Amino acid sequence: QQLKNSQMTLVRNDVKVAGSTHHGERLVSVMAPNTLPEGYRFEAKVGSEVFLATVPKGGVVKGQVFQSTMTDVFSREFAEMKIPEGRWRDDIFDCLKYGITHPFAVISCLFPQIALSQIMARMRLTSDGRNAVSLNSRIRVKSVLGLTIGIIMLNALLGYILLLSPQLEVGMFVLGLVLLQTPLLYCFYHMLIKTRKAVRRTYKIPEGGFEGFEDMIVSIWCTCCALTQMGRHTADYNTYRALWCTDTGLPDHLEVNLPADSPQVHLP
Repeated sequence: QQLKNSQMTLVRNDVKVAGSTHHGERLVSVMAPNTLPEGYRFEAKVGSEVFLATVPKGGVVKGQVFQSTMTDVFSREFAEMKIPEGRWRDDIFDCLKYGITHPFAVISCLFPQIALSQIMARMRLTSDGRNAVSLNSRIRVKSVLGLTIGIIMLNALLGYILLLSPQLEVGMFVLGLVLLQTPLLYCFYHMLIKTRKAVRRTYKIPEGGFEGFEDMIVSIWCTCCALTQMGRHTADYNTYRALWCTDTGLPDHLEVNLPADSPQVHLP
């Protein structure tokens, strides 16, 4: 059963301590916030302590009470995203497959640079498109968010200067915008094309047309569609919820498990 992002509960309060395992781990009884597959993890709360609850074998249905060990919410794991190889998971125009309010679809349309950084983080790429040697060396969404705020402020400053200086020609204002935006747009599309190539190379996806130029053409003319397609391909949204401003756009404790022949990094 597909999980809708709007139905997911981040923290469950209906948790009771049920005992401990022979390894000394604490067991708790948790009520499932939704119908979930086995192995799925979500944040739960007992008293003031937040932890990760793990769905047992066979999965659970909404409202079912099950027992889980209490896992540190800051621990991380490589998760299988059931990513197909040799083809894209779905069509490039399936932008609204998970609804118009799906976080990644919204971010791809309004803040494409943040969506791109999340895809790059899943692929474990650095800010210049190289393979990261560790999770800490890959691109971080906070850096991109800070850059985005800085660009917005610079644009606002240019508009403010125009309002205070009526004598300033519109042509000079437009020139200022062009000088500011051109290098930023070049860097964005350069990295978008490079990332799409990396996704296709990692998952052995052949070009569908315009051999040698498909990544450039799709990235420039269908930017939002290209981003959302890569986002859906590199994450299993039927199992894992999308988040707005984490490095990967997925829960913080999850890392996408890349194919065995991809450059590997170790969890910190």
